[in-house]
Amino acid sequence: MTDLSRLTALLVEDNPDDQWFAQRSFRKHSPETRLELAEDGVAGLEAVAHLRPDFVLLDMNLPRLGGREVLRALRADDRSKALPVVAFTTDDDDSDEFADDGYTVCLRKPLDFARLRDALAGFVSFQSGR
Repeated sequence: MTDLSRLTALLVEDNPDDQWFAQRSFRKHSPETRLELAEDGVAGLEAVAHLRPDFVLLDMNLPRLGGREVLRALRADDRSKALPVVAFTTDDDDSDEFADDGYTVCLRKPLDFARLRDALAGFVSFQSGR
């Protein structure tokens, strides 16, 4: 299991209910994780450049710039091309369709913190000593 306690996570999510649930999950399961929020794809890209998070939880359906476009921009930038990005989807989204897009992993909403931690094992452990 990965220790997320000293990491910075960026949640790119426009839905207030999903924001609240994710924030609550992090406070409960990993209160020392720094969880930052961006409410759309453009703000998400700006936050990645500014914050340099250890991983990103990226909603697929965002205003101004969708999840796939955000991922393409992250992968095109040398500073973020290896950044772990978790596709964060609703039950209506087809997670198999995102598997080939370059996401580290795809998780369904609402956030299951244990699955997130397990999914990130090996992707963020090398950064936990920062």
